[in-house]
Amino acid sequence: MVIATLDHLAALLDVPLSDSSPTQWHWIVSIWLGCLGGCVGSFLNVVIYRLPRGISITHPRSRCPSCGHSIRWHDNLPVFSWFLLRGRCRDCGTRFSFRYAAVEALLASGFFMLAWYELFSHGHNMPGENQDLDHSFLNPQLAWSLYTYHLLLWTTLVAAALIQLDRFPVPNRLWIPAIVVGYSAPLFLTGLHPLEPLGFTSHDWLRAPLNLIYGTLVGAGIGSLLAWSAGRAEKPAGQHRALVVATLLCGVYLGWQTAIGLGLASGILMVTTSALGYILGHRWNVLRILWLTVVTLPALLSWKYWVQLLE
Repeated sequence: MVIATLDHLAALLDVPLSDSSPTQWHWIVSIWLGCLGGCVGSFLNVVIYRLPRGISITHPRSRCPSCGHSIRWHDNLPVFSWFLLRGRCRDCGTRFSFRYAAVEALLASGFFMLAWYELFSHGHNMPGENQDLDHSFLNPQLAWSLYTYHLLLWTTLVAAALIQLDRFPVPNRLWIPAIVVGYSAPLFLTGLHPLEPLGFTSHDWLRAPLNLIYGTLVGAGIGSLLAWSAGRAEKPAGQHRALVVATLLCGVYLGWQTAIGLGLASGILMVTTSALGYILGHRWNVLRILWLTVVTLPALLSWKYWVQLLE
């Protein structure tokens, strides 16, 4: 099915797959992954709305909250349907928030950019001296595993940030897939962690466990510090724990070195937001996980340079 979809996309772009150059093929797959990201964004909208309210994310089908009519499949195309319907329900005319289309566009952009800069760059955005990453496109298993691994982290952060933005506590169930994959996948594919752990020895079998341990400790420590700082400005129940878990996951997925950089960047944004709100006389929410989410994708796209700045 995937190959058939790529064949149709190549035909639309007038680029036969059998004759296409590597660059053309990369464009085709990146665009296809961007479309897939839009579909993931559509599902993420469901998760963001239903999960904190205790509603099943699998049934019933998406429907208008006003009239209760199910959304037709051709009215549920990511991004495009919102504009074609002018942001309204086809049956009753109730206006839908633009955020639905914005989330779909955000996920589509993230899937596309990460594919272009990570999946098809031969690992040139990767830090460290891991030789396996120098030709990651020649190692499809490692390349696609890295791409999927990082997307799982980022999409989880996006969902958590928007749930917090809606002023709901982030449900523990949201973190479970990212936690399970984050701790288990590196044990089977060590190339998912290109950065060497502190005190790395010649024993390859120690690399993944040390990375996971250090990432957990440093990520949890930075998250606790950020949560304590945010708690001095506001104290919504249950929100600080979510920031600790989110930063911990960044350490697990990206290593303790990158967790430090992400913590510093998001902390600066949090403090700036809080200070600006104080100056203007507003009690603004410091948007804890949102800032961490904002800096994570650019950090992935320029991962090598972040680490070089911290060295």
